[in-house]
Amino acid sequence: RMVLYIPENPAFAAELAYVLSKKYNMRTAVFDVSSYVSDSFLYYLPIKADIDETFMVADGERSCFGIRCDWFDCLPDEWIDDGMLYRCFDNPELYVSACNVLDELELENVEIKDFVVWCYSHFDITLLYDRAHMDVFQQAELMRYSDYVIIPTETDADTVCYKKAFYSSFMENYSVPLPKLRFVGWDYCDKESADHEAVVTSLGEHRYLGTIEKDSDRRTRKNINGSYYCKDLVS
Repeated sequence: RMVLYIPENPAFAAELAYVLSKKYNMRTAVFDVSSYVSDSFLYYLPIKADIDETFMVADGERSCFGIRCDWFDCLPDEWIDDGMLYRCFDNPELYVSACNVLDELELENVEIKDFVVWCYSHFDITLLYDRAHMDVFQQAELMRYSDYVIIPTETDADTVCYKKAFYSSFMENYSVPLPKLRFVGWDYCDKESADHEAVVTSLGEHRYLGTIEKDSDRRTRKNINGSYYCKDLVS
């Protein structure tokens, strides 16, 4: 079992979660833990919202205050019933966050470990996606309790150098083990991207997991067709 921390790129996080669950039959969960928005996956994954999107667990009968640990005694289906998770309607092995669990349960940084332990107990693979780095201490805790920190990076020469320097420095400053760090080349294109061998040399062969090819249909399907890219990709 494994927990992966993936910052900045919702398309990559959704795509990876969908493929792991649909093609490899892994029980997969993907959580959007961004500080100010948590509905990114509604644009990428076929989710049926069976709950009122304005519903917040803390406002319901089952208040989070004082009994946060109680949630970690529950099964994922109970989280679905209480509006914390969706299940992908064409992919029952994929669970998707319906809200920012960290904010919703008002978890302190020291309690992130309890959340990750719960994920280990119920899923083969858990992806923690974080677009907004409002709380660097929380970000560091999420990295610390993940097995790997996977950075999707555009394969422009300057972007690769920046991502390597930034995340290496961040992890060193906040005492996150550097061996966790991995990179994936995103939207790679032979005609536009930096030379593949140069990227591997820059990032390190053991850290660079490979490339995901550029596909203009990603944006077309989402923005023009209004369809779910991940479902179309795997079908």
